[in-house]
Amino acid sequence: MLIGIGIGFFGWAAGLFATELWNALSALTLSVVDAILRPFVTGLVVDQSTSTLRLDDFEVHVSRECSGLEGVGLIAVLLGAYLIAFRERLRMPNALLLLPLGVLSVWLGNAVRIAVLMVIGATVDAELAYGGFHSKLGWVLFCAVTLGVAALGHHSRFFSAGGEAKDEPYENP
Repeated sequence: MLIGIGIGFFGWAAGLFATELWNALSALTLSVVDAILRPFVTGLVVDQSTSTLRLDDFEVHVSRECSGLEGVGLIAVLLGAYLIAFRERLRMPNALLLLPLGVLSVWLGNAVRIAVLMVIGATVDAELAYGGFHSKLGWVLFCAVTLGVAALGHHSRFFSAGGEAKDEPYENP
C-alpha cells in the first residue's frame, strides 16, 4: 500500500512539474493541432499568444490544466515504476526507450484529443465536445498509451529479455 501511495505522490508531483512546461510547449502543441486539422478543415484560427483555437463558432482556450502535460508527468512516473518493477524481465538499456516513447505518445495523443474536440465542437455539438471529449477522451488515451507501452515492453523482443512469461510461481506484491 505504501508503494502505491508513493507512486501516487510522485505521479502527482510529476504532473504538477509537467504543467510548468506548458509555457514552453504551448506553441508547439497548438502548432501540432493546427497541422492535424489544417488538411481537413477550413477557417481554423490559432492564436498562440492566448493559447486559443477557433473553428467556425467554436472556440477553445487550451490552459495548462487541460494541456495533457499532467499525463506526461504521470506516464513518466508510471513507466519509471514499470521499468524498476520489471527490470529483470526487460532488456536494458533498450527498455529505457519505453520512457520517451510513452511521453511522446501521450503528448501527441493529447494533440489528437484537442483536434477531435475542435471538430466535434464545431460540427456536432459544443456540449458533447466539452463534456465528453474534454477530459474523458484524455483519460482513455492516457490509459491506452500506458497499457500499450507496457504491453510493448513485455512482448517485444527488442525490449523484453525473457520473451514469453515463464510458468514459474511468483509472488504478487
